[in-house]
Amino acid sequence: MRGTIGAKNWHIRIELSEHNEYINILNTGIIAFEGQLIEVSEFLAPPRLLICSRCNTPGHLKKECKNNVDLCRRCGLNRNEGEHKECIIKCHHCNGNHEATSYQCPLINDFRKELILKLKSRPDLLPQNVQLFIPTQYRSHGEKENRILFNNNKIEGNVRMTQQQQYTYHQHTNEWPLLSNNSDSTAPNKWLARDLNRNNIWRDMTKSQEIFDSLKKEFNKQEIDIAKRYQEHKLKLGSILSVMSVQIQQQNENLKPVFTTISELIPIVTLSLGICQQLATTIASSTNDRQVKLPLETTTSQIQTLINFLNEQHQLISSKHSKFVENFEKNNQLLQHGIELFTSASE
Repeated sequence: MRGTIGAKNWHIRIELSEHNEYINILNTGIIAFEGQLIEVSEFLAPPRLLICSRCNTPGHLKKECKNNVDLCRRCGLNRNEGEHKECIIKCHHCNGNHEATSYQCPLINDFRKELILKLKSRPDLLPQNVQLFIPTQYRSHGEKENRILFNNNKIEGNVRMTQQQQYTYHQHTNEWPLLSNNSDSTAPNKWLARDLNRNNIWRDMTKSQEIFDSLKKEFNKQEIDIAKRYQEHKLKLGSILSVMSVQIQQQNENLKPVFTTISELIPIVTLSLGICQQLATTIASSTNDRQVKLPLETTTSQIQTLINFLNEQHQLISSKHSKFVENFEKNNQLLQHGIELFTSASE
């Protein structure tokens, strides 16, 4: 840019966020900066190549690629095997120290050169609204405007059409100038645009409804499967509870005769011990021999202690049995009630 120290910076790239400001600057051709008017021109990026994402070779797409595996652009190995985040960078085209899609690769660079030379020889292949920036190494020296590549047919047609309009306008000063021949095809039709927008909206709404119906059907199926599994689980749980109730009932019926037998045997044993105690007491009172009387008195005392112990155990067993039976009856009633509620809820 002129005016800087050393006059070495001849170009400055500016990116604008507003499209209208961008158009206004291009139309005026200048931009004001600190009291100076600076010439501006549109920046065009160099053309990018179409490179296959499977084999990293230019000139075709992935769906047209004949390679069977996806190759890593860093190391050239199978990209689906392992993680290729820190693999060794080695081009599988030329074995160079760069990625396979880099412009440093001779294969990519030669393809780019052939493509630009082909477009330079046949600019009519470019679309009419496309302009390509030619890199420095591919420019032809001695030619004017050798930095930009565009379709010459469009420029010639616009110049010829402009001359025709100007000639018609000057020849008939009382008439409006003729419109360009392609005005009908290029001018936007607001009614057609509305119809297209309406059709697009209806198509999007129909597609959205189809997606909603598909999701609803899928979730309904999942809800039915969950409810089915829940019912099966409830039936299994009810069966388990019924088996537990029967098992507890059987255990109670088996334990009840044992408590009954023990309760009946303890009084009998106590009575027998009482009789033995009375016999020992009678014998001890009928004799005056100290050696015979002393053991009988000791035996009588021991029998009395055993009788008291059996009576206490009998009372404890009877009380425990009555409490257990009462508690069992309550728990059994609660379990039966729970099974009935569970069964009714399952139905």
